[in-house]
Amino acid sequence: MNTMTRGVIRPRLLALTAAVLVVALALGACGPRGGLSDRYVAERLAWQAQKLRRAMRENPELATDATKAELSRTYREIVRLFPLPAAPAESFTETERDVAAIVGLSRMRLAAMSAEADDVAEAIRLYSSVADSYSFNRGMAVDASMALAATHDGLGQREKAKAILERSVAEWAPA
Repeated sequence: MNTMTRGVIRPRLLALTAAVLVVALALGACGPRGGLSDRYVAERLAWQAQKLRRAMRENPELATDATKAELSRTYREIVRLFPLPAAPAESFTETERDVAAIVGLSRMRLAAMSAEADDVAEAIRLYSSVADSYSFNRGMAVDASMALAATHDGLGQREKAKAILERSVAEWAPA
């Protein structure tokens, strides 16, 4: 093959390879979010939040109001983008369950941040939403119920905390 032929074939081969790659990506990654699956978007946002959370934990100087606000915005974006499906939890696809778990964890983290910022009403609302809506995820529902009871106990509402714990034991008794 002479130099002239190689000079023509290589650019054509590169162009063909690029075209095949673009088509493969477009066909393989089609989803409701402009080509990215819900799971990918939710995991990506959760990863960003976890990275920021870890950085603040490792270096408390990074835990400024602005950084906490950014973390809160990321969790709220996850919750906004992925409301729970209206269908019964038994009919959730694997992807819907995975995304719901990410959303539930985001709600739990938002609740903890709200409690830390003395926005107890928001913390109670978020913990309650997880405890009531995540019956398909026993661990998350129990964690939310325990956190909700602890929040009420911290407010001196011992009877309410006790009622939440009793309801939790009744609903989630060991199998």
